[in-house]
This record gives sequence, structure tokens and C-alpha cells, in this order.
Amino acid sequence: MVPSRRSRGTLLALSLTSAAAGCADTPLRESPVRIENAVEDCLLVAATGEFVRNNVRLLDAELTPVKSTGYCGCKSAILSYYVPSASGEPAESGRFSSLRAGPVTFVLDRDLDVATPGPDALRIQCAAPD
Repeated sequence: MVPSRRSRGTLLALSLTSAAAGCADTPLRESPVRIENAVEDCLLVAATGEFVRNNVRLLDAELTPVKSTGYCGCKSAILSYYVPSASGEPAESGRFSSLRAGPVTFVLDRDLDVATPGPDALRIQCAAPD
């Protein structure tokens, strides 16, 4: 079974950044991506840099848990993120734990060869129960 574009991004690209040893990153000056964090009272997410590696646009961020996501209306500690496409559908998406503190890398765009504008938002919210 070949994963769909939507399911390919179900996990953060943490292994992607370490697996590409020896590949030079292309840093971008300042990230034009705004972080829309629906649980900002519970988890702080600060962008630390945006770059391209192996034709994939990535966003490095720092996670700082503040309090349980239950206070923000979540049913679990699992959060979801997505990058909306021009049509509004998620272009990239994934899940991560709100209990994790420290650096994390979000996949913003896997298809840089497509002549479309880059993403302008990363949306973080409570994950829907499975």
C-alpha cells in the first residue's frame, strides 16, 4: 500500500533531519510561515529557522509545555499540525506529543519542484481521537 500525501506526514520529520547526514541545508532568511497555535496557553511553539533539505521545506521550532492540554480542551496529550494548501486542504500534516520539550522539525512542503507559492501557515490544534 502506497501512503497518501496526507498520511505520509503523520509523524514529524525528526528522522529526516538526522538521516540526511552530509547534505547541506539551505537556510531561508526569515520564515514567512506564521504559527497558528490553538493551544498556545498550554504549549508554546517558537519558530527557530526555516530551511530546505533534499528539496523538502522544513521548519525548526522549539516546544515549551506550559500546562496540560486538557486545560486547552484537548482529550489527550497528542496534538496535530497541518499546513493548509491554497485550496484549504492539508498539504502536510502530522501528530506529536505536547509533553515533549525542546527542538522539533515540521515538514512544510515535500514538493518544492512544483511551481506554487510556499506555505504561509502552520496550524497546531488538539488531535481528533482515532
